[in-house]
Amino acid sequence: YCTAEDEAPDGRTDLLRVVFHTVESFSESLPELADEAAVRNTCFVYLCDNKLHLSEECSSMYLATLAEMKFNHNRATRNTTASSKRPLLRAAVLLHEQGATKTSRCRSVPPGLDADLTNFGKKLGEACKGSPVSGFVTSHFENPGLLYAAVQALARDMYRASSRCKLL
Repeated sequence: YCTAEDEAPDGRTDLLRVVFHTVESFSESLPELADEAAVRNTCFVYLCDNKLHLSEECSSMYLATLAEMKFNHNRATRNTTASSKRPLLRAAVLLHEQGATKTSRCRSVPPGLDADLTNFGKKLGEACKGSPVSGFVTSHFENPGLLYAAVQALARDMYRASSRCKLL
């Protein structure tokens, strides 16, 4: 759980619930997106250690889950009549950076990543083009406060994007 805002003007704030479904191997499928509401309430997060090069197996799994994610998104939103109302796919890479002292955000692929992760980041960016939640979030995974801040930043982006949808 995390708060939707640091400090709300009226002293109250919404509480956000974050639920993780892990996929660790090819034999596991991504959670299904049943409808447009599920698309709006789901953000796929890839965990990656910046110091490690993606193995061929890991790189293949990332690309396979990206294809599955796009397929599920298309299936869940295929009946949307106007393309402007079609909810966008939301996904990000949560990147471990040893020694980081703060959580940082980057919409595009940050420099210094290995070729496979750079390629995956570009494909993910294309799949999530225009999405309110996408890109890279860098944090130090061994620092619980920073890791929490990274997850909280993604949850708040999801909340703001969902709030905008309701207002329009």
